[in-house]
Amino acid sequence: MMQLSLVNGTLQNEAIFFDNQQVYDVRRSGVVPGEGIDNTEALRNALTQAAALGLPVKLPEGVIEYSPATVNDMLITTTSIIGSGKSTVLRCTNENGNRSLILINGSNITISNFSFESSFLTGNRPENNTAFKVEPPVGSETVWENIEFSNLWFKNFSGGNILLKHVAKSRVYNIYSHTSGADIVHVTGNSKDITVDSVYSVMAGDDTVAVIGYTAGNVQGQPQNIKISNVTVVDSWHGRGVTVVGGKNVQITDVLVDGCDGAGILISSEAGTYNTFGNSNILISNATLIRAGKGGASGALHVLGRAGYITENIQIQNVKIISSNWRGLSLSGTIYAKNISVENLEVDGTPSSQGILINSTNTRLKNITVANTAGIGIAYEPAVSGYLEIDGLYGRNVNLASESGTGLLLNIANNASSPLTRLSLDNMHLVEQSVGAARETFQIPSNLAPKTKFGSNLTTVVPGPTDLGYESFNLGLPFYNINLTTITTSPWIYQNTSGYEQWVYLRAGTLSDIEISHNGTDFYSVGSAKRNIALKNGYSIRVTFSVKPTEIKIKPVSLI
Repeated sequence: MMQLSLVNGTLQNEAIFFDNQQVYDVRRSGVVPGEGIDNTEALRNALTQAAALGLPVKLPEGVIEYSPATVNDMLITTTSIIGSGKSTVLRCTNENGNRSLILINGSNITISNFSFESSFLTGNRPENNTAFKVEPPVGSETVWENIEFSNLWFKNFSGGNILLKHVAKSRVYNIYSHTSGADIVHVTGNSKDITVDSVYSVMAGDDTVAVIGYTAGNVQGQPQNIKISNVTVVDSWHGRGVTVVGGKNVQITDVLVDGCDGAGILISSEAGTYNTFGNSNILISNATLIRAGKGGASGALHVLGRAGYITENIQIQNVKIISSNWRGLSLSGTIYAKNISVENLEVDGTPSSQGILINSTNTRLKNITVANTAGIGIAYEPAVSGYLEIDGLYGRNVNLASESGTGLLLNIANNASSPLTRLSLDNMHLVEQSVGAARETFQIPSNLAPKTKFGSNLTTVVPGPTDLGYESFNLGLPFYNINLTTITTSPWIYQNTSGYEQWVYLRAGTLSDIEISHNGTDFYSVGSAKRNIALKNGYSIRVTFSVKPTEIKIKPVSLI
């Protein structure tokens, strides 16, 4: 076979072949595998000579060490680098991996089939300590294309592993990383049409896969059309599992996170230092998040929008969250996080918080299971108008930290100035409760009662006290609690606009009169002793009190 050789600094007309591909063996430029041998200049020469010949560089088996002395000495390649398998080890020996970076400067380049090691000692993580960076010249409008990273094993990088700035039509797959100080795969700028598949990280020091769209700087741009799949994150010591902050048209599928210092999956828009775009058209499907989230900061799965940069059109499906470090799912951002659908979600174990917090606009939940939560199963805190639809909510042992352990599965807070325009509830069941009375499936404020559409399949695990007629609550008829904090003065007036007849149950308090009206103007007294009041559709009840009732519940007499 033909071979390339270097004689007196000049390439000779020889070639070698690897897997039927013509390549340039770095040993022709003086690279010598073996520990304690500095190959910096030999590698630089090999990359230059191979590029001149239009050939990919071939790395042999063994350890190949290098140590750039200054930033200007860092390696740059305009050609592909192919190893001989995991036993090929490229290693930067500088302290803390300083200047380990290899800059990819061009299109149609493949980096594949070798191990890459550094020496991560401290928390310092400059970009020059990254393994690979793909970036066109600063200030140009060039976008590098057809870049491939595959079958690579990274270890001990104080920076990240793969940084893509303004890159298109490229693929990253079969990446294994152990111990890093920054993101494993980072996609930013005007990058588009990128596939990231099969990334496995242990002890990541930041996000395992990050898609970031900055609004300013030399990486300004919104990444779009990004597909992320088959990501495994184990014991990340800082950062998140998969992050999209300022992305558009992003698919995240088949993710496993087992131990993470931040959100297992984060969809967000950030201000301040990072200052990113919003997000749109994001799909999250088939994810298991274990021991993810950060107390007081983020849920295991966290979606967030901010003023001016909206996060919208988010679809979440087939997700299981186990033993979250804080909330299971958090949807927040008021009007800046909107049009969110969640289907087939299971949250099992939130020892310090609610199972799910919702503070988003126009939200749909379907087939949701919430179990073993310290706080309420789902806490909805509306800050703006919009709609909330729930079809299929199943609770087991929720609100366990409550002193009474009442098993409140859903609580909707009051917002008198901007109430929900529509609330729809169906197929809600509290099926198991190990402590407390276990009788409150949900609770909504009185100003939402007329706007609520109830289905016919809402149950608790056991009936409550028979003196208030709770025995029928277990028969498939819905009920809700009036939020007593909304009742501040006497008399309290409630009008039934549900479309069907309702029962109004009043517990305790000091009542002087209970009155009924068919037109909201002319009231007649039914006395103060009767506490179970049938209220026809369109009728109103007026309750005069010196001490308000301790509990008010409303349920339909019939849904016909």
